[in-house]
Amino acid sequence: MESEGLELPDSELPPIEQDKILVLPMCWKNPVTGRLALQIHPAAVEKLYLADGSVVDDLEEVRAIVHRLQRPGIAPERLHAVEWEEGDLAVFNNHAVLHSVTGSFDKDEVRIFRQCNLAGSEPPVGPEGVAV
Repeated sequence: MESEGLELPDSELPPIEQDKILVLPMCWKNPVTGRLALQIHPAAVEKLYLADGSVVDDLEEVRAIVHRLQRPGIAPERLHAVEWEEGDLAVFNNHAVLHSVTGSFDKDEVRIFRQCNLAGSEPPVGPEGVAV
């Protein structure tokens, strides 16, 4: 995600419930395997809280850092693009796979998206020794 200077200031956005804003680790640990997965949604991240206690809050810099971290995982040879057909179903680990809409639609076609979540009572866990 690139910053083109077109972002609206906070004063022009709908109100945000401050208590709904989460600070989450950038790497989430799979509770079964213990493996870490980089999990940053580029459209949702606004600040980066670094291990040394500093905060990166310049949106353009935040996006550049996130892009640099995610770029190896979104390289063309690592992508799986699907040409969807009616009736197709996608199931994936939402904690470990960066995903986006792919495929082509005719002008009169509409993408219908139904999402099923398994609610968890525990927040994502980051690497050992990292405060969340």
